[in-house]
Amino acid sequence: MLATPPLKVDALVLEAVYPTIEIATRNRMENYLGAFGRMLTPLLLGQLQLRLGISASQLRPIDHIADVDCPVFIMSGAKDRNTRAADTRMLFELARSPKQLWFVPNAGHVDLHRAAREKYERRVLAFLAQMAQSG
Repeated sequence: MLATPPLKVDALVLEAVYPTIEIATRNRMENYLGAFGRMLTPLLLGQLQLRLGISASQLRPIDHIADVDCPVFIMSGAKDRNTRAADTRMLFELARSPKQLWFVPNAGHVDLHRAAREKYERRVLAFLAQMAQSG
């Protein structure tokens, strides 16, 4: 979604994508340090430009999802504490149709396939096949 120029793809499967780097960083800091972590978030974000040469404003998938001009399948773990359900719903709401949303039961942040291997494969392949037939 953040590629420049935009990638030319027929369909896009997004897994545990944060809406903004600010939200992603805040979630992680809260997970590790509780409410105190929220206060430290700006300090970490302030280092992006200095250390990586990129600004927080460049890491905002939420600003680009509406520009994606292909079908989108957005997935997240139902137990994901890093990219939370509300974060995933933000992206989904702004995505163009056709679009699908799936919260993988018992999955965390990066274990969607492991948590529901057969159903994951079936749903992703069905989505891609459906998009291939309609395109």
